[in-house]
Amino acid sequence: MFFRPKPPIRRTGKGVEVDLGRDERALLQMLTTELRHLIANDADDPGLRRLFPTAYLDDPERDAEYQILARHELIDARLSAIDTMQATVAAAVLSDDELRAWMTTVNQLRLVLGTRLDISEDDPDELDEPEDPEDPEFQQRLIYHWLSGVLALIIDASTL
Repeated sequence: MFFRPKPPIRRTGKGVEVDLGRDERALLQMLTTELRHLIANDADDPGLRRLFPTAYLDDPERDAEYQILARHELIDARLSAIDTMQATVAAAVLSDDELRAWMTTVNQLRLVLGTRLDISEDDPDELDEPEDPEDPEFQQRLIYHWLSGVLALIIDASTL
């Protein structure tokens, strides 16, 4: 039998317990603040491409109509999830609704960062953890991989 420490995000009888360190929580707060600003103020940022994908690839006119109709609703939903995560980033226990907001927000963070880093699941080497600290993207890639781990913990704790 192997000793396995408790995962830092796990479902218990009390709800979903979150045992992240102060620095990890501060990083999540900083990243969500940046994401909130980006979504609310910079609709043309190429990093948002995966958050607001093209609905009709072969019909630009129809896609423009869709974007006009759906974009505000998508923005409101994304900002609401960010608000919930920011309000609960210091919490020791999350409800299922709060966990869902964390899942949505962490996934949004990964999508934006992955887009900026040009990470694609089609290229398995891109998904490997970075090894070269001299790489100018090293820190961003580490954050991307850390967010991937956080998302996996959230999914494991989820009953959704």
